[in-house]
Amino acid sequence: AGSPSRPEPVRLAGGDQIFGVDEDGSPLFGLRPGSQAALDIAASASVSFAAHAPTGGAQAGCAVTLLGSAAEAELPAELAKKLARQTGVGKEELEGRQWWRLAPCHVHFTDALHARDAWVSP
Repeated sequence: AGSPSRPEPVRLAGGDQIFGVDEDGSPLFGLRPGSQAALDIAASASVSFAAHAPTGGAQAGCAVTLLGSAAEAELPAELAKKLARQTGVGKEELEGRQWWRLAPCHVHFTDALHARDAWVSP
């Protein structure tokens, strides 16, 4: 299971996008080359990422939004193994994706459990 500082890798948007967290805690995104998301990031490295806790979970209604810049990155071998195991995407497909690291400069957190909403330091 993941922790607040190390969420488990997940598959997004029907498998077109996959993300995990590197050893420094930075989100890494694996995008299909030529996908709209990859083209958009290549055109402007300013990105946002939003994650919402699932309905019915212990933290339902909680969310985090990261704003920052993206730079091309290598997929670390250990993260590749974890992504393959947890998403079902094969090693060859993972290696064929464009990987981007998000360096957040602004972080917005919504805590529905305690009715708090704040911008916090990355």
